[in-house]
Amino acid sequence: MGKGKIAGRETSEDPKVWAVEALDWSGLTGWLMDANGGLEKATRGTLGLSMITGKPISRYATRNAPGALLGPTLDAASDIFQATGAVAAGDFKQSDLHTVRKLLPIQNLFWLRTLFDKVEAATGDALGLPDAAQAKSR
Repeated sequence: MGKGKIAGRETSEDPKVWAVEALDWSGLTGWLMDANGGLEKATRGTLGLSMITGKPISRYATRNAPGALLGPTLDAASDIFQATGAVAAGDFKQSDLHTVRKLLPIQNLFWLRTLFDKVEAATGDALGLPDAAQAKSR
């Protein structure tokens, strides 16, 4: 069972995606794949290796554009500003709760992920937070 399956993500059956992901995760290309990830984020997937696979490289799928371009520290700072802005505006949603969760240490360990998922869902339910579909209908 792969890391993506454990994380609850759907894995691709496309060999092109496998090849690009293998190249990315191998580290053989060094910073070139980082540059590709930033380019894909900045152009919303119209340029870069996503032109071959039809979807962004999984390592960059959850990063925001500044984080993909300038690194994880800026990504975390951007997430903090997003969450605090949502609280201040009174528009805190389930997605914002997930953003806060991503800032916690060890939240991504495969053997603790299920526990964090359950705590996140229970917290969202207890706070009455709308999920993404409910927020769009507002």
